[in-house]
Amino acid sequence: MARKRKKIDVGGIRNEVKHLKDGLGRPVDPGIVEAVTILNACSFTTRSSCEGHPRVVHSEKYRPSLTPWVRVECESGDELHMLVGLLQRFYSGHAAPSHYALLVLELLKDEKILVNIVNAGADVLKKYPTEDEDELVAGCKGEWQAFVDFYRELLREYGAAGVDP
Repeated sequence: MARKRKKIDVGGIRNEVKHLKDGLGRPVDPGIVEAVTILNACSFTTRSSCEGHPRVVHSEKYRPSLTPWVRVECESGDELHMLVGLLQRFYSGHAAPSHYALLVLELLKDEKILVNIVNAGADVLKKYPTEDEDELVAGCKGEWQAFVDFYRELLREYGAAGVDP
């Protein structure tokens, strides 16, 4: 007997993501909603995220990232390998400058593994301002958009509902 695939409702997941609140009661940043939606549609548990913020909002106590990131909680090493595989599949047909490329950084490992998906050059960009910073930030955000577009198309091919925002 053939197994029936469960239909993924990307529109419903997107709606849930838009209604999430952080510890301060703020919603998910609009510029990262689609990436969080796609990761959740691919069965990953996202814990926090940021769309990236201009340097002007920085202070000594608050130093947000200039570029987007998403924190994912993995239940096991197998799930972490699946997440890495998600990025590998994307990059198997997509070339990007090395400082824009998305990568997985392990943060903490207890019973669950927390990782951040970040642009490779995000840390350097945050610590060492450059004259072409706006262009670099735009390139990093563009890489996230390419990732979202790639998986949106795969989900559409899979037959998921509500793929387009």
